[in-house]
Amino acid sequence: MDIEERVARLERLIGVETGVIRAKQFEVIGNNGQVVADMGADSEGDGRVMAFNAEGEVLAAMGVDLNGKGLVQTLNAEGKVLAEMFADSKGNGLVGISNAEGNRIAAMRADGKGHGLVRTHNAEGKPLVAIGADSEGAGIVMAGNAEGKGAALISTGPKGDGHVAIHNAEGELLAAMGADSDGKGLVSTHNAERQTTAMIGADSKGHGLVRIRNAEGVLESP
Repeated sequence: MDIEERVARLERLIGVETGVIRAKQFEVIGNNGQVVADMGADSEGDGRVMAFNAEGEVLAAMGVDLNGKGLVQTLNAEGKVLAEMFADSKGNGLVGISNAEGNRIAAMRADGKGHGLVRTHNAEGKPLVAIGADSEGAGIVMAGNAEGKGAALISTGPKGDGHVAIHNAEGELLAAMGADSDGKGLVSTHNAERQTTAMIGADSKGHGLVRIRNAEGVLESP
């Protein structure tokens, strides 16, 4: 079999039309015969592209399916995901960054309804900071402690409502401040037993209120 016959046989095997090579799977191999890249599709039309290191471990992967879902990932030699991006046909999306142990340290996500969220985490994967919003104008900012518990919280509503809260290490409320678009406002402090120790409030008509309580929760001043 001469070279021309061999080329013709190869064309029949993989299919060549108008200069386009078609095949169900392609592999790229290194000098040692190890596969370093793979590109293919399955019987349902889902496609993939993968890159490997010298030991045959997947370091990067990209895949799509016929429903519009797509995924890109990079991995370390132990198979832990370091970074990934995901999206689907409904507008849902995710971008995530992880550390060498596979714990998520940062993430950004959104959905098709206009909701969005950005979060950062510590080395153990516990949330430290989060910022979120929705399509109606409501938003939230949260800062957590090393245990992932919400130490400070700021939130707003679509009608101009606002709220600030401070918590202790156990997540119990220590102080809060809130107001709405009608002019109503409130500031309060709380003790370790979750009792309100001081409160200052006002309404849109100019009425005000001040209350102070002792450690037993008994009202000391009206």
